[in-house]
Amino acid sequence: MITAAAVLAAGRSKRFGAEDKLLAVFKGQPLGAYVAQAIDRLDIEHHMVAYRSEQLLTVFDGFESIHANARQSDSLKACVKRAKELGVDRLLVALADMPFVETVHFERLLACDPACISALSDGIRASVPACFPNTAFDALLKIDGDIGARDILQAEDVVRVDVAPEILNDIDTPAALSRYSN
Repeated sequence: MITAAAVLAAGRSKRFGAEDKLLAVFKGQPLGAYVAQAIDRLDIEHHMVAYRSEQLLTVFDGFESIHANARQSDSLKACVKRAKELGVDRLLVALADMPFVETVHFERLLACDPACISALSDGIRASVPACFPNTAFDALLKIDGDIGARDILQAEDVVRVDVAPEILNDIDTPAALSRYSN
């Protein structure tokens, strides 16, 4: 079973201001470093990051870099296309602005039936991070806009891995960065 992980990190950070939020210091290191480190600890074959800013690549050292547009669907599709080229059996997708998702959460997704889509859930809805079998790649390549795989993850047959809701918090504003830093 060949697995790849893709971190989507190409957003514009419009709500954060002029600074790239993924490079903002959060508890002593760049915000994007938390997901990079959690993914790096996984025993999988491929690590990739969809990026827009070259500066961000220092946070994702050792990851295959895929330049992408800022829309979430464009970043996701670029990574899915690369996963298809690599011949992977499944693709683990994460967002770079979710510092509370740890390696153990990704491992729980990878432990699910590899033939099914699995996603973390706050007990109400499934969301990224999620793991997609290669049978879902064509559906992922058809999405459009800035919503990513949200609609696909709401299907009844998605395996939901429940976590505490705060695990799924992302950081989109300076106020959120400050609030979660304490």
